[in-house]
Amino acid sequence: MAGRNTVSVDIFGKTYSVLAGADPEYTRTLARYVDEQMQNVSKQSKAVDTQKVAVLAALNIANELFEAERTEFEIEKRTTDLLAMVESAE
Repeated sequence: MAGRNTVSVDIFGKTYSVLAGADPEYTRTLARYVDEQMQNVSKQSKAVDTQKVAVLAALNIANELFEAERTEFEIEKRTTDLLAMVESAE
């Protein structure tokens, strides 16, 4: 496959080989973020089971995604409302 590279990343003390797109550094950045999330969950919850830590970190990341999507939706709605107000004032 053109443009694909195998990238080695470390997440929560384990090394994984990941098939990455054209930018391996982006994959490393994602892995660092996941590792940080798992480290934070482990410290906050005192969980030692890797699977539990991974699930809790995934829930935190999913929450961040949903919050970002909701914020984006709210911004789009406000923009549309403001545009309608400007157009009606013309």
